[in-house]
Formats: sequence, C-alpha cells, structure tokens
Amino acid sequence: MNRLEFHPAQTASEYRDEMNRRIQKNPTTAVLVALGAGLVTALVIRALRPEPPPASRIARLLEDIQDRLRETTSPAIRRSSARVATAADALRDGVNEGEARVERLIHQAGKRLRSFFS
Repeated sequence: MNRLEFHPAQTASEYRDEMNRRIQKNPTTAVLVALGAGLVTALVIRALRPEPPPASRIARLLEDIQDRLRETTSPAIRRSSARVATAADALRDGVNEGEARVERLIHQAGKRLRSFFS
C-alpha cells in the first residue's frame, strides 16, 4: 500500500480483519473488554441522566409502599370478607329462626286465650 494514497474502505476492512484475528486469538480478553465497555457506557448514561425531583421520588416511594401494603393485606381482606359473608348468613338464619319462634309463641298464646275464654 502506498502511503500517499488513502482508501478508507480498504483501511476499514484491514482494521476489521485485524480485530477478528485478535478476537479469535484472545476470546476471553475480547469478552472482558466488551463487558467493561458496556459497564462504562451504563455508568456514563446513569451519571448524565437528571435526578428526579424530590416530589417525584416521594410519590414513587408512596406508591411502592401502597403496593406492598396491598399485597400484604389482600389475603387477610379476602378471608375477612368470607367470614363476614358467613356471619351475615348466620345472622339472617338467626333472625328467621327468631321470627318463627315468635310466631309459634303468638299462635300458642292465641290458642290458650281462646281455650281460656271458651
């Protein structure tokens, strides 16, 4: 290759071939370099990202607390709902039974009064 001539495509392909040879020769080093580059890129992106305002952070924190409380209490709420339904059924049955007893007592009292005055 003549030093005075510059062919970007030829130079790029030579660079690519050299990189492929190095990667094949040292694959562990290539993987570690790629991981390091990814880590540095992630750290730079994180450092350049603006920090959320305090109100936003507090709102997100409160939402997280609310979600965790909901997850924690939902089984107890379901059990309580089932027990309330059972208690409501028992109360309804008790009221119905009480009505039936009162009606029987009134009926018996009516019979006794009629027999008393007959």
